[in-house]
Amino acid sequence: MGEGVLGDAEPGRGGTHDARHALVECGRSRRGVGGVPVVTGPTSGWSPEQGPRPPRPWWAQIVGQWPLALVLVGVASGVLWAGLGHWKRGTFVIGAAFALGTVLRAVLPNERVGLLGVRTRLVDVACLGVLALGIIILVLVVPPQV
Repeated sequence: MGEGVLGDAEPGRGGTHDARHALVECGRSRRGVGGVPVVTGPTSGWSPEQGPRPPRPWWAQIVGQWPLALVLVGVASGVLWAGLGHWKRGTFVIGAAFALGTVLRAVLPNERVGLLGVRTRLVDVACLGVLALGIIILVLVVPPQV
């Protein structure tokens, strides 16, 4: 089991485990040079003849996740500010970061939201909004220390 070439059916299995094969089966590919399927759609610009794609550098992965990175920077700065003794201001910044995450999740399309979108848009916006609103209300209701 597993001794075959990528794209060959394994014994006891119903078909191949190659993503290109699945695209061929659902009709989202075309035949390239020598009858090799060329995948179209979200992977255009790349063909199976080129082999596996190399991993993107770490900075490109972070840039691709900019909505989540922006929210995490806001939360980290709020935690740092709260740790320096200004807990109300720091907590407000944390709530504002979650509010920013709520707006980003509501406005950005699913292709651009990255890891900020975990569930459906409605559930993500509701959860982030309740969290942001709760933190901000808590900061405003608690009286300052004298």
